[in-house]
Amino acid sequence: MKEVLGPSTPLQTPPADRIIRFGNFEVDASAGELRRGGLRIKLGGQPFDVLVALLQKPGQVVTREELHDKLWAQDTFVDFEHGLNKAINKVREALGDDADNPRFVETIPRRGYRFLAPLAHPALEAPPSIATAANQTKESAPPVVAAVRSRRHRWIWMAALALAATILVALFWSSRPAQPPKVLRYTQLTNDGLKKSATVTAALATDGSSIYFGEQDGQQGLIAQVSVTGGSVSAVARFQNPGVSVLDYSPTRSELLINFGIGSPLSTLSVPGGSAPRRVSDFIADAAWSPDGQSIVYGGVNELTIVKADGSEPRKLATVQGAALYPRWSPDGKALRFTLNSFDSGRTSIWEIAADGTNLHPAFPDWHVRNDYGGSWTPDGKYFVYSSFLPNGHGSIFAIREKKGLVERGTAQPVELTTGPMSFSVPLISREGKKIFTIGFLDQGELMRYDRNRHTWVSYLSGISAADVDFSRDGEWVTYVLVPEGTMWRSRVNGSERLQLTIPPMRTSLPRWSPDGKHIAFVGLRAGGAWTIYLVSADGGAVKQLVPENKIYQDPNWSPDGNRLVFGEDGIVATAIHILDLQSHRVSDLPGSKGLFSPRWSPDGRFIVALTGAAAPTEKLMFFDVNAQKWEECCEASSFNYPSFSRDGKYIYFSDVPSAAFYRERLGDRKIEPVAKIDAPGGMKLGDFYYWSGLTPDDSPLFLRDNSAREIYALDVDFP
Repeated sequence: MKEVLGPSTPLQTPPADRIIRFGNFEVDASAGELRRGGLRIKLGGQPFDVLVALLQKPGQVVTREELHDKLWAQDTFVDFEHGLNKAINKVREALGDDADNPRFVETIPRRGYRFLAPLAHPALEAPPSIATAANQTKESAPPVVAAVRSRRHRWIWMAALALAATILVALFWSSRPAQPPKVLRYTQLTNDGLKKSATVTAALATDGSSIYFGEQDGQQGLIAQVSVTGGSVSAVARFQNPGVSVLDYSPTRSELLINFGIGSPLSTLSVPGGSAPRRVSDFIADAAWSPDGQSIVYGGVNELTIVKADGSEPRKLATVQGAALYPRWSPDGKALRFTLNSFDSGRTSIWEIAADGTNLHPAFPDWHVRNDYGGSWTPDGKYFVYSSFLPNGHGSIFAIREKKGLVERGTAQPVELTTGPMSFSVPLISREGKKIFTIGFLDQGELMRYDRNRHTWVSYLSGISAADVDFSRDGEWVTYVLVPEGTMWRSRVNGSERLQLTIPPMRTSLPRWSPDGKHIAFVGLRAGGAWTIYLVSADGGAVKQLVPENKIYQDPNWSPDGNRLVFGEDGIVATAIHILDLQSHRVSDLPGSKGLFSPRWSPDGRFIVALTGAAAPTEKLMFFDVNAQKWEECCEASSFNYPSFSRDGKYIYFSDVPSAAFYRERLGDRKIEPVAKIDAPGGMKLGDFYYWSGLTPDDSPLFLRDNSAREIYALDVDFP
């Protein structure tokens, strides 16, 4: 079909009092504002003018020439194409639109753009000709007719006033600010002492009478259950993999969705019998049943996919920038919300998408400055309840009202339901919508050292709850990060002269002493930013940011001369190993380091070691010869966790999380030797960057033992 262009008339700005509405958006041309649900969305300048221009001709093509003549200076030719494309992209970003599947702004190749959605203008005043004709009719009416009309009008006015009063009362009651939801009571449901999950992202599932969850018993993983009223815990199924977890319960059949960790196959498990799991799909991060039980939506790296209940007919729902986790359907099945874990910033945020794959957008306007995770609607759809990581690492549960009064303006603010020393995992709403089931955490650890003489693990530095421990070159000073606070400290190894080096809301990790003992390089996270590299004096003071926050940077390690820092990126999307020259502030990339992360500089300066990232089929330890400027494969293993050079540089120590053991690789003959089994109760504690391990000045292994308390709680909540 041939494209029909609208008339090429000058584009006019809407009247000053005109507000144009489409979908749940409104454009106030006089105020220069775009609002969604009453909340202002940042869009100004030429992008806003372009949107207004498109709204002037809904359903018609607005040519690029028209936009140029109206919105760009006459002498702007070279930058016009770039400027217009940038403006259109900003409009689409503000509207949550997709260029490939547009709902609002459609691109007409080589011609221009067209606004697709129907508009809802405010009612206009009647044309003067109609009003004049009505007056003339009234003036020419006979006196008797006029009197009858007068009485009729009086009764009409009285009825209208009564109706208006009724409507005003109704509007008043409907628009009054609702009382905030609140927790009425906490009830602990389990007390078996087993590890329910390693993080506050743990999921639960319920069939209405029981709660299903994953937990760890030694090196075994359990799918367990407990009554919704509490009591004894019973095992549904046992597995050799300790990382088994519950994702969701089917609304139409007695089946659980389970997996064995990120990247493992998605499976279903029949309950209460606990028969052999049935594989649904491969390499799944998180999943949920649809409300009708006929489909499963699952998230993974950079995509959200939907399949039939038996795993057939996969269909990509959306492409995202990061890992799509914890998808959950709205009660009516029309929308989904899921957690997006950004590989660039390391932050988590909740996004929403229609069930047909359209209208992908952040669920909350301030998503980029928070760390929200998981969540689901109450059964009546009135509230959305979710968890959020606070700057101190504390996990708290929030609720936000979804439905508002008829004339209530603005967007409801989230209400924090839980406070205090205990963190809480992703909330599960009970079937009747009056309780929240969640895992409560008292997050803490104990620093442990391996005693080679006694062949056992003992408390170190008085057993403080600290990780990321590093020592000065002379062995006299130590720096560490408190858990769960995330603050960095330094002291002498005997605990004296203790000094706090960072303060909240900055969160810190992976500190490293400079060779001269005067500075500490570390990884820091500020509110709204990404993990990146900082520097602070060992005597305290202001911290200095060394590299930008345009992606996750981590693992700073010093060159032996103290003039340079080597650092890496997140292992999932690592693009290179970087070198920062502290004199020139120049950053360069190590040749051939794409896909490598976790670098370490050898004590003699000859080598830099790094690990292959998540994209590699097996994990390998790689050596970079600084003089020859080339890489060499050293060895491979199931896991090289936190590699560390021995003080003399002859060995590389590392922990292996799956086998719960320490090993060392001898550089002379590349032989891997066992050092110690990590068999202390509780095992290793998960931190901001996986499971930390390290070495003391005499090369004794260190790790943070997890002695957190984790039990399931029921929260009685008043949702007004």
